Amino acid sequence: MRVVISLLMATAISGSLSLLSGQTPITAKMVAAGGEVFAGDAGCKMCHGADAKGVKNMTGDMTDAEWRFATGGTLEALVKAIKQGVSSEKTGGLAMPAAGDKLTDEQVKAAAAYILSLGPKPAAKKAE
Repeated sequence: MRVVISLLMATAISGSLSLLSGQTPITAKMVAAGGEVFAGDAGCKMCHGADAKGVKNMTGDMTDAEWRFATGGTLEALVKAIKQGVSSEKTGGLAMPAAGDKLTDEQVKAAAAYILSLGPKPAAKKAE
């Protein structure tokens, strides 16, 4: 059900997600595929939870506006974090294992697109 909702949300906001990603347009198809990667054998949900809210003081909440290890919350930053992992020194707790050797480039991009679809979108900066 969550994948379907995310797919519908991505369809409605795909234009703004494309702008956020800079280079790679994010499509509803990518978001749906990413939901399957997240929930499947990649192991994302084991630490981040099926709802992607994480485990308090252990793993990141992917539904809030804070991007702790994927600076800027861009597709490219998330792809890098997923492929390379995040060390325990950076997290201050559990390390996030690299998935670059387990997933194809398309799967990594799809998982990143799905994660972006979960959280609030950055607010536009107000003119001063």
